[in-house]
Amino acid sequence: MVTSTEKVSAAKSGSRSRHLNLTFAILVLVAAVVLAVAVRFEHHKPKRDEVSRATSPDGKVTAVLYELPGNAKTSFDYQVAVIGDGKTQEVAELSGAMRNDRAYGVNLHWLSDDHLSIDYFTTQSVRVMMSRVEAGGRVVRVSLRNGIRDNNALPGGMLFHLQQAP
Repeated sequence: MVTSTEKVSAAKSGSRSRHLNLTFAILVLVAAVVLAVAVRFEHHKPKRDEVSRATSPDGKVTAVLYELPGNAKTSFDYQVAVIGDGKTQEVAELSGAMRNDRAYGVNLHWLSDDHLSIDYFTTQSVRVMMSRVEAGGRVVRVSLRNGIRDNNALPGGMLFHLQQAP
């Protein structure tokens, strides 16, 4: 025969077990949500590769060109950053930029110690984040020049040719 004390003890034990199961289920759910958010964030982070670098004539500032891969529906995107005083600052982004009729990309040219020119033949779109940026102890002017054909540029994306080099 079961006493009332045993019934109360069994009820408490069952309650504890249900409470532990619920706590475990909540922890598993929270971990799954955190993992899903982390995977989604990492998945949407665009991969970019450095494809060109140009240093100002006095050597104090560097311009860096990054290529973001396209896919079957989009062409390559290019980002330009200026590095000086230990800071990297994005200055421009060009989508579908071409150096000639068959070569993607842009060319970086320093016209002076404080003037960077981003040259390209054509582009689908341009976004200038900063036309002037403080770097290397001075203000650097950034300009874009459309219609500059580079007949020496090889067909395709810029990264492909860097990877093929011996």
